[in-house]
Amino acid sequence: MTKTANMTIKEVADLLHIGETSAELYIEFLTHGDLSRTELMNFVKRDETEVEMGIQELLQRDLILPGRVIAGTQIFQAMPITDLEKRVKKSFEMLENVRDIVVPKLYRPEKIGFVKYEGVEGIRNVYEEILLEAIEEKQDIFAFENIPDKNTSNIGKDFLESYLKRRIEAKVLARVIIPDTPAGREYKKENKDNPFTKVSIIKDFDIQGTINITGDLVMSYALSPPQGILRRNTIEANDFKQIFSFCWNKINRDQHSTS
Repeated sequence: MTKTANMTIKEVADLLHIGETSAELYIEFLTHGDLSRTELMNFVKRDETEVEMGIQELLQRDLILPGRVIAGTQIFQAMPITDLEKRVKKSFEMLENVRDIVVPKLYRPEKIGFVKYEGVEGIRNVYEEILLEAIEEKQDIFAFENIPDKNTSNIGKDFLESYLKRRIEAKVLARVIIPDTPAGREYKKENKDNPFTKVSIIKDFDIQGTINITGDLVMSYALSPPQGILRRNTIEANDFKQIFSFCWNKINRDQHSTS
């Protein structure tokens, strides 16, 4: 496998939550400085479509920035490595703060854990906390979600697929209520034979965000802008589970009666 210093390209990609092609391109930017698309193609064994998709992902993640335009050619420049170090450090600090609140060794019922989070990294970190809670407490995940198109979601296709794989490997069951959208129908189709993902689709169900409940945790977020809230409260989590179960049972009764 291709390596950079002591890390593989895959390890760099995992660290930055980007695809391997994007990670390879970013390393070339760091190595060679400002590059155009044509110059970049000279350093990587990737076709033009892969390179363009990688550039777009790096732009979305602010890992590269559009610089000068020379003779009609766009030049791109990498985020300085010092800025990247600050970003990674901030992400780890935020994850540690989240863990201090939502995964206490001793939980005091009278104390409510509450944290606001922002940005795509924050959303990814909180997804990890939800999965950890479900595994440790041996509980299902209940979700109201507007299923994103994996190929265009800011959360990232690699992360979404990795999260689903890890949840299934941990045998954590997720029950998901979703609006009737093309992405939602595709999600249900993809999980038709997956025993750890149960999906119910509702027509005229217009939600834009996401709510996940498991154990004593309730997580909610929206992507425009990317921000949300995570809180630990037994009563609130139980109430949301009751609401979810009511909806889930009614949906299945109605679908059964019309079939």
